[in-house]
Amino acid sequence: MRIAVVLFSLLFFTTIVQFSPPAEGQFNPDVNVTCEQPSPMHVYPEATRITTAYCTAENPTVYLEDVDIQVTASGLAYSAPDSITVPAGDSVTFEVLFRGDIAMPEGARQATISATVTTANGVPCLTCESRSVSVLVIIAQYSSFRVETDTPIVEMETNQNYTLEFKIYNDGNARDKFLISTDSGYLAMSDWGIYLPITSIEIDSMAPPERIHVIVESPSNLNGEIAHFNFQLTVTSDFSIHSEGTINQQFSVSGIKVHPAEEAGSVSNILPAANLPVTLLVILAVAIRFGKKE
Repeated sequence: MRIAVVLFSLLFFTTIVQFSPPAEGQFNPDVNVTCEQPSPMHVYPEATRITTAYCTAENPTVYLEDVDIQVTASGLAYSAPDSITVPAGDSVTFEVLFRGDIAMPEGARQATISATVTTANGVPCLTCESRSVSVLVIIAQYSSFRVETDTPIVEMETNQNYTLEFKIYNDGNARDKFLISTDSGYLAMSDWGIYLPITSIEIDSMAPPERIHVIVESPSNLNGEIAHFNFQLTVTSDFSIHSEGTINQQFSVSGIKVHPAEEAGSVSNILPAANLPVTLLVILAVAIRFGKKE
């Protein structure tokens, strides 16, 4: 009798275990979404300006689900599927492409990818909640700049000082430091004096140009001849040295023509060269006057 009771009890509990209902979550329509962080976006003029986030939608339920995809991209253009279909207990991968503007400022933009179950086995789901994930789209910095001179051609005399003026424009998408140097070795061999007040400067992106002044002193003796020299200012992006792999370097040249200094007391120094006709008349009048005295 006791054996029969034990057998009946075992059979009863075994039946309960066999017919226990599945966990509640398996019967509620739902979806989980995850995304990998996209690689940095490059926005220099020749770049594609595109980066991609690879995402996965996972269906933990027993239903065939239709899932809507929505994206907010903080001002970035994007491309993503409007909807996907995820089989029961399976997952589906999809891509979200982001595109930026040319020369977009360096920084980070947050994007949110949301997935919402719209139907389960063809039945609309009116109470399904959206599942979201966020990614950071990094806008990479790049270097770009120009160097111009306001003194492309200069004429001066021997043993004379002159201030050359240059302008540096930061056309990159972030603040950059610029290293400044001169072709001083070549000019030093020709007895030039050069004074460069600064050797580096930081400039904000798209800011007004920074002016660089260089004082040069011409040689004291050219053996009475006219000589021609080139002064070169070299500017290098510090960011390109440390982060771009290729050094971004620009040059600007001023051409200098040096005349021998005229002797003090000569006619050309005493009389104004700018008014040549008047000068000639004065010389003629003086000659006539002295001729009459003779």
